[in-house]
Amino acid sequence: DFNLIDPQTLTVLGLSDGTIPGTDFPNPYLGCELTPLTGFYTALDLDVSLNEIFGIPDTCFLRVTGHVGVGNFCFFQDRGPNRQYLIPGVRYRFGVSGEVLCVLDLSAIAAIAVKVEVPVGNLDSVLSEPANFLGDLSNATATGYGEIEFKAGIGIGPFKIPVSKTLGMTMELSKDDVDVSFDY
Repeated sequence: DFNLIDPQTLTVLGLSDGTIPGTDFPNPYLGCELTPLTGFYTALDLDVSLNEIFGIPDTCFLRVTGHVGVGNFCFFQDRGPNRQYLIPGVRYRFGVSGEVLCVLDLSAIAAIAVKVEVPVGNLDSVLSEPANFLGDLSNATATGYGEIEFKAGIGIGPFKIPVSKTLGMTMELSKDDVDVSFDY
């Protein structure tokens, strides 16, 4: 179920509706929707009260929460004759959020996902010779998407005024080219 995969990993795998999930930015990595993936995805995200660590009660006068996470994935994708790929990757998430004096909410959370696409020839060669599973590393490409989301809110209850801004970065790396772009 792709609903269990974080938005950054969905973006680098091309599993979105044409935009980067949660934004209006175009997704440059569409493509995995056309050919299926076989493999695994695991992740763990934790939100930890920093107040509790320092023995301070969590109240609206001061509440600070740390956010951390990591995810790993590895997929095999068959895109047709002699176009099979091994796609390992990783995703990291970290940030902090809090509330001060019961009227100000602040949050800054960053996340990045990176995948590597390694051509492995055809499935028969991989199954007959396990060393071929590593593929053609000289023609591997790396793709990544990262974002930092800033949020703030001032006010109480229904009178709170929210503000948010997301900064995104896409990256593509091959033996011949490096391309980095920013979305804001």
